[in-house]
Order: sequence, then structure tokens, then C-alpha cells
Amino acid sequence: MESTTLADLGAALPSINSQETLQGQITKVKECLAACKKERQAMGKPRNTPEKQRRYLMKRVIGFQRLASAAVEGRYGANRLFIARPEYRLISQITNLTEHFRSGVRKRGHTYYFKNESDDGLFDATAGKIISNGQRLREWAASCEELSEILKLLGNGEEKEEVGALAKPEEGMMKYLATAISELPKQRKQLETQESLFTKIFHYQAKKWSLHANYLMKSTIITIHRFISQLLLHVFPNNAQEEVCTKVQDLIIPKVLRAYKRAWAQKDFLVKMELECHSLQTYNSPQFEAAITRIGRQNFRTTLIQNFDRKKFALGPDGAFNAAVVEAAAASNSAGAGIEEVVEDIHDLLCAYYTIATERLIDNICRQAVTYFLLEAEDGPVKLLSVEFIEKLGDEQLERVAGEDETTTAARLSHIAKTKYHKEVLKVLRQLEREWTEG
Repeated sequence: MESTTLADLGAALPSINSQETLQGQITKVKECLAACKKERQAMGKPRNTPEKQRRYLMKRVIGFQRLASAAVEGRYGANRLFIARPEYRLISQITNLTEHFRSGVRKRGHTYYFKNESDDGLFDATAGKIISNGQRLREWAASCEELSEILKLLGNGEEKEEVGALAKPEEGMMKYLATAISELPKQRKQLETQESLFTKIFHYQAKKWSLHANYLMKSTIITIHRFISQLLLHVFPNNAQEEVCTKVQDLIIPKVLRAYKRAWAQKDFLVKMELECHSLQTYNSPQFEAAITRIGRQNFRTTLIQNFDRKKFALGPDGAFNAAVVEAAAASNSAGAGIEEVVEDIHDLLCAYYTIATERLIDNICRQAVTYFLLEAEDGPVKLLSVEFIEKLGDEQLERVAGEDETTTAARLSHIAKTKYHKEVLKVLRQLEREWTEG
């Protein structure tokens, strides 16, 4: 609607010769005032001081954290946004990824099948949807400059083919064990300097763990980064004059990327710990003890337990168990047991240990690297943008992020001037209306 000018009013006054014409002018001016008010409201409150800028950011950050907390906790009834936009249901997406990871490590995480184990195809039944969604996530990540760079730093290899690969037939592992056992005399002499039988086959069996963990972490990081980017745009909508959302992103991106690196480093630590730092808790766990008691040859079982108990304080649990396995296998061999029988015993031990270590690895990565470092940590990517974060911003940062540019300031002053003028015009018209009524 065009504004009423003084010239318009001057030209109109002589022609106002009826109550109807006067009411038409009053209506026209009211419409102009309403349009000015609407435009002014769309611009929001002035942000020309640090206090006003901080207040503006805090109000929106509180809204951001309210929605982010609901998304992480699965409280989708807290806002209609989660119903209209399924991509904001963050914890559902993360749960799908972690469940896929759990299934993948259990079904496809080992190099060889264990005895009497087969693939039931359940992994493939869910993998298609997850991998398809993962491809879309990676296409989005490729268009996100800062995330694309961080993924390159983390190692941007494509793991999905190897993650989905079937394990090799169990005969391969049994053959490897038989060959290793035939070299026991040599191993007994080199126990102090060489990776021994049990650790060696365990490392080979678990070598795909890092691939599965990398695929989970990359998919999770991309999912979270997309969620943050979309939620910021929802809370800080850009307009033609200002790009507050973009400025807020630029402000937090360095800290967010560091949070991703911390989560990735924790994942690396957990995988390394399971592969290189075997836990005494595993060797003393009820499941492992039960596996040992199921071994049929008493000589092997007795020698294994005695040697482990005798050496664990001197060599540590890993070194002691490796030595105990070799000693028990050698003693069993000397007592007349065939290589096939010793292979069966070591296979059963390896299967029991691998199962316990696998479940511990899965739980630790999901609970620590994903849930804590990426979702729950106060300095993590989801919770980083907080009221406390805004409170620590200096005046220059506030001006850079939330300050109004010259165009916005000029537009605001123009609206104030137009509103003042239209109010004055309305006042004149009201006075004229009263005079007509009294006359």
C-alpha cells in the first residue's frame, strides 16, 4: 500500500465534503499504519547495543537448546516441528546407525566364521536402507565445506563395501591355528619378543573392527552436523538484509569441529584398547571361565589355568594368557592329543574371548564416542551453543554476529519516520471528524 504524503493530504482535504469521504481517508491512513507495524515487527527489536544483541541471541539459543534436547531425548511431542519434519528426529536416526553398527560388528566384524556359525542375512535386510541413507548423508556432506574438510582429516576412505563383506569360511582359521600349533616349539622360545599365538589370531580375526567403527562415526557426525545446520536455520532464519544464522555458524564451527575430533579420537582409543590392551576382567569373567571349563581335555584345561594364575602378575593378563595357551597346547600335544584336538580347544577359547571383547567394544563406542562425546557432553557439538556460550561473547563478537547492518538500521529509521507521520495525519483527520460531528 502506498503511503499518504502531505501533498496527498493537502489535495484531499478540499475534496473531503462528506462524512463518507472522510472515513475513507481515515481507513487509508490506518492501513498504512498497520503495514508499517507489520514491517517493523518482521525486523524484530532493535539490536544497537551489546545488551540488546546478547538478549536477542540468548532468546534464540534457548529455543535452539529446547528443540535440541527434545530431539536427543526423543520427546517428539514437545514441538510440532518433529511431526512435520522427520529429519529433526535426531535420536531415532542415531539409534538406527548404532543398531546397524552392533549388527554389523557381530555379523560381519570378524575375518573368519567361527565353528557352527553362519550368516542369517539379517544384516543385509537392514543394511540396504542404512547404506542408502548413508549415501544421501555423504552427498550432503560433500556440499558442506567445513564438514567435507573435517572428514578428510579424519580419513575419508569409503568403508561400506568392506563393512558389508561376509566373513571367510571357518576352515581358514582352523588351518591357520593348525599351522601355528605346529610351530609351538619355536614360539615357546620367542614368547618374550614375539606376538604369540592367541593374540596374533585374535588381531587377525578382529581387524575389521576399525572399519565398522569408522563408518559409524562418519555417518553419526554427518547426521549431527546436518541436524545442527537445519536447526540453526530454523531458529535464526536469514533474510535479505541479514544472515545471522550464517554468522552464528561461523562462530561455533571451529569448536564443533574440535568436538568431532575428540569423539573420533575416543573411538580410536577404544578400538586400540581392545586390540592391544586385553583386560583382566575378560580373563576372569564368568563367560570366559565357563568356556574354559567346557574344554574336554583335562590336561589342557589344568595347564592353562595353572600357568595363567602363576604368570599374570609377572607378565600381565595378556602376556600370561598367551604364554599359558602355548604351554597348555604344548603339554596337550606331548600327552598325545592330536593337533585337531588342540585346535578345537584354542578355537573355543578364541570364540569366547572374541564374543566378550566384541560386546564390550560395541557398548563402549556407542556409549562413549557416540552418546557422550557427540550428544551429551557440555562441550559437544549439540550442547555447545548454550546460554553460557553467549554470556562469554565480547562486545565485538556480539556486534559482528547480532549487530544490525547499515541497510537494516536505515530501514528501521525510515519505518519510524513513516509511522510518526501517519500518526500525525490520523490525528488531523480525527480532529476534522470531530469538527464535522459537532458542526
